Amino acid sequence: MNKYKRIFLSLPHMGSEELNFVKEAFESNYIAPVGPMVDAFEREFAEKVGIAYTATVSKGKAGMHLGFEKVKIAYFTTAKHNTLKEAAADYE
Repeated sequence: MNKYKRIFLSLPHMGSEELNFVKEAFESNYIAPVGPMVDAFEREFAEKVGIAYTATVSKGKAGMHLGFEKVKIAYFTTAKHNTLKEAAADYE
């Protein structure tokens, strides 16, 4: 057994509402990162923050690529995190 206590950044929680969402996703067969749940999330998020458009991505690196493309970053010299370095390298 591990002698160190696990420290959660945020405690995992799965209540009845979350379980219903998971069941609904399986029953609708929209398990991939597309479908009505994603569309609804994008629409509600855009309304909440007061913007016209959103884009949902399945990984943080994909989001960084979109961000680099949007602001036309050609070179990123201060990247210290490996994922950020790798994403930025595609734009060198």
